[in-house]
Amino acid sequence: MKCIIDGQWGIYIPQTFCQRYHPEDWGFARHDQNWKSCLAGPDDPYYWESWDTILNNARTSWDGEAVSLYQASDLFIVRDDEIPEEG
Repeated sequence: MKCIIDGQWGIYIPQTFCQRYHPEDWGFARHDQNWKSCLAGPDDPYYWESWDTILNNARTSWDGEAVSLYQASDLFIVRDDEIPEEG
């Protein structure tokens, strides 16, 4: 696991993520509406729904390994076998 955005960003974690990274690098189209909603910030009516979509579907390669996102206060990149079980 590697922390990429500290939890101190709070409700701005989705917006910060979308500002720092390119959608194409995470498996989304350049003009993806979910990405646009998160870029718009927490006042966008689809902000949280869009963040759920991104969080659950984003995939990329990091240091030669396939990774996805995991949020538990902080935002992490994780290998699929590193994702903590809910509960």
